Amino acid sequence: MDNVRIVTVLNRYNENELEEIYKFVEQNNIKQWFVFNLLPSGRGAKNYNELSISNVNELKQKLKALKNKKQRSCNMVLGRKQ
Repeated sequence: MDNVRIVTVLNRYNENELEEIYKFVEQNNIKQWFVFNLLPSGRGAKNYNELSISNVNELKQKLKALKNKKQRSCNMVLGRKQ
């Protein structure tokens, strides 16, 4: 899957699925996985309070651990914080 990219916008409903998404990326030889924070703009503004993650620091640690765990050449890009 050379041309496939996965884009994940972190939110309250998928924050506990990061390990499963990571496994999917690895098992399917996905070359790029982009992970972004939900921002309170555009469509995210309307439901930001419902979707935002309460413990951002814990989530950052999970993401760093996953990035360090990478087994192959998948490019895991962590989106910038605003």
